[in-house]
Amino acid sequence: MKCVLFYLDTLRPDHLGCYGHPYPTSPRLDKLASEGALFERCVAADVPTQQAFTGFLTGWNGTRNGIVNFHQSRSVLPPNLPFFMEIARFKHHLRTALVDRQVWELSAPWFLRGWGDLIRVGGTAESVADEAIAWLKVHHKEDFILMPHMWDPHDPYTRSSATHIGKFKPDNYRSRVPDLRERDANPHLRYIYREHMKRTFPDDPDCAVEKAMAHYDASIRYMDDHVGRILDCLEELGIAGDALVLVFSDHGESFATRGFVDHWNAYWHIAHVPLLIKYPGRIPAGVRSRALVDLTDCLPTVFSLGGLPVPRGLSGKDLTPILRGEKDKLRDFTVTTTAMGVAQRMLLDDDGWALMHCIEPGFWDHVPRWELNNINDDPNQERNLIGQHPDRVRDMQHRLFLWIDKQLGGEPDPLRLAVRQGCFGYATDKVIGALRDAPEICKGRFFDKARFGQPRERAFIRWLMGERDDFPHTRPPVGRA
Repeated sequence: MKCVLFYLDTLRPDHLGCYGHPYPTSPRLDKLASEGALFERCVAADVPTQQAFTGFLTGWNGTRNGIVNFHQSRSVLPPNLPFFMEIARFKHHLRTALVDRQVWELSAPWFLRGWGDLIRVGGTAESVADEAIAWLKVHHKEDFILMPHMWDPHDPYTRSSATHIGKFKPDNYRSRVPDLRERDANPHLRYIYREHMKRTFPDDPDCAVEKAMAHYDASIRYMDDHVGRILDCLEELGIAGDALVLVFSDHGESFATRGFVDHWNAYWHIAHVPLLIKYPGRIPAGVRSRALVDLTDCLPTVFSLGGLPVPRGLSGKDLTPILRGEKDKLRDFTVTTTAMGVAQRMLLDDDGWALMHCIEPGFWDHVPRWELNNINDDPNQERNLIGQHPDRVRDMQHRLFLWIDKQLGGEPDPLRLAVRQGCFGYATDKVIGALRDAPEICKGRFFDKARFGQPRERAFIRWLMGERDDFPHTRPPVGRA
């Protein structure tokens, strides 16, 4: 088997042409989708990156594997957790290679398990494509799994060229701007927005949302060009007809939707991710499925298509019955979990109803404990229908609690452990650290929300008050109680 897994970070499906976006962000991905299969409703079982990628690599969701935020160490991982790259490399003797800019040894060392070749690059899609192409030219005659990880849509939205930026006019995005009232009503959220946008627009941190969206789309187009270079290399080497190509992302991006920036929630606009699969001769061209699927399904499907036995007991499912037209769906609902900034779960059913359960809103205190939305006509989930459908709410709550109980198998819920131990994580590093120069009202909100009993949060307060000079980066390990 020859397989290329394109990991395209922070990529919203609704910003791709093949998912209906009206602007020219993704001609190469659109062509690939037309030649294979596209899943319209794929979600990440956990968000953002660390959680989503752990589920992808293992086929176990975060409620089972214990990884639901950025604080956690390898100590929470169950000893029987399967890692597909280890199985591929050591049991089935495939050559495995990861091309990535990130240094995972410190933040998530388990990401590196099973990769025979680890190739570190600069921060752009061009450098990732250069190294992936060089690797393919050496190893294309072998059986392999190659993963190019491109980060370009991730903020700051500055990795594209002036030519790419010129293709996307901010004025064209005004109709796509979400309701900003929740952000504007909260001075802390306005401050977070400003600090986030300062990374891309240091001279215009209060930029209009449509400006950020246009630069985001330019970054996608830039990345798409370099995805195309790797696909062209497969053709030039004569292996495109034998190669399984899968495209996925780990999460979407917030542009002040529901008051958020970055990817610190489990709403549909973050949970929804693209999933494209092409395998000539094995997957018909033009397959388009509305089945509910998630990222834990990806590698079981790759193994199945490649003729390799799929490990038992996974959260993920083999999608080949859908790809072959034998079934329309494999599950009735999906669940997405996060403990980054907010601690939240979303149960999404086959009719598009999304039940949101928030057990810790963090700084986003407008987020209610329970919400009910229908993403078919309200994809930004701005209208809470919780009081209009009491029977539906009770049924979905029942399904959610039964699902959680089944996943845990008697273990504590890692989402609630994260709340107890301080679930701000990445949000604290990127935004809350800037509070030393923030207005007093924002500092006060941090003091109200921080978990004072945890060493890291206590260290932040000492730093904010000027009692220590060093910024407290060290994360305490979090284990299962």
